[in-house]
Amino acid sequence: MRLTFLGPAGGMCDAGRIKYHLKYNLGRPECSILITGFQAEGALWRRLVDRVKHVKIFGQDIPVRTHIYAIGGLSAHADQAGLMTWRGHFVAPPDQTFVVHGESSNAAALAEVIQQQLHWQVSVPAQLTSVTF
Repeated sequence: MRLTFLGPAGGMCDAGRIKYHLKYNLGRPECSILITGFQAEGALWRRLVDRVKHVKIFGQDIPVRTHIYAIGGLSAHADQAGLMTWRGHFVAPPDQTFVVHGESSNAAALAEVIQQQLHWQVSVPAQLTSVTF
């Protein structure tokens, strides 16, 4: 078995040279791909982790025949505890806090913790929401 290691590049693998590697290797059953870290819903990496049978790359339908392996917990993003510790360095609370990263259920849970523990004004805006101060 040939191992092709591809870490998250070009965001969630939705752009960049990595797409060429995938285009030419996903259909090869003798290959394996190891995916590490957090993968956002809808991202190409996430679809591979979720074991889809086909993906579209550059408008072409590509069969997924390679072996996909995932290792979670290797993200460079801070978790809830890390973010709550980081906020401890604030001299005063911000006027408004927006949670704009992560899956919607996790973002809502973090916003609730921030509101309950810190009593900050916090919201999870919908995608493409504009805010004026």
